[in-house]
Amino acid sequence: MSEGQLERLLRIIRDMGLLAHRTTQDAPCESERQARLLLVLGQIVGMADRVLDDDGAWGP
Repeated sequence: MSEGQLERLLRIIRDMGLLAHRTTQDAPCESERQARLLLVLGQIVGMADRVLDDDGAWGP
């Protein structure tokens, strides 16, 4: 993994962490909060996969 890829991943994780906090903060119940959090975590994994896919280091 290159330094540029690592920086992009860290930026994605930071930004998505903030999004997860804002998204779950106003959830009406615990199950809705968990569902929203899972959605954001799925987005983080998808973005990380695209960043690392540039050199084939992660994913097919």
